[in-house]
Amino acid sequence: MLCGGAQCEPDQTCCSGSCVFTQNDLNNCGGCNQPCQTGDVCCGGTCTDSSTDDSNCGVCGNQCAAQQTCSGGRCNPICGQGTVYCSNDMTCDNLGIDVNDCGTCGNVCKGVMPYCCGGACVDLSNDVLNCGGCGQTCGQETQGCCNAICDDVYEDTNNCGTCGDVCTGLVDPYCCSGSCVDVSADDQHCSACTIFCNVPSAYCAGDECHSN
Repeated sequence: MLCGGAQCEPDQTCCSGSCVFTQNDLNNCGGCNQPCQTGDVCCGGTCTDSSTDDSNCGVCGNQCAAQQTCSGGRCNPICGQGTVYCSNDMTCDNLGIDVNDCGTCGNVCKGVMPYCCGGACVDLSNDVLNCGGCGQTCGQETQGCCNAICDDVYEDTNNCGTCGDVCTGLVDPYCCSGSCVDVSADDQHCSACTIFCNVPSAYCAGDECHSN
């Protein structure tokens, strides 16, 4: 076939005076003047997106296997329910709990936040919403998460007010509403929390209220 003064090959087509292979020509895909959209490729005379085409993944003719799908121009495993494929480590991961892909692929939980709960990096030793394990919530307002255990920081003399705040240097130490007090001599907390001495007519000494 003569085309524009040139002899076309048997599998070429004459389009606008030029011999073209309509099987892979982006401007004449499958026939003359049938251009592919920007980003597509022409495979076997059909325009396709090689970034998502399982039959032409990355390049024409690259067929993904039965348990694979094409994404980003690569054949990747088909992930099960609740998991997504992460190309950074080439695995199917649960982004809600995976410490290497927490919340998003490639987000690694490390340092002071080494665990992944609900797609967020957390520290199970002090997180009141994930105390000792994901979803283990310290329910009471007076509770804090101290060393992975829900503790009442309003009453614990080893964690008074905040975790690790120990009531020391007192004769008879108590933790009352998150504050360290010496109940042996405290007029507002005499012998125990919230036991009041009627000041100024009385005072606390030796864990007892005494009259002035």
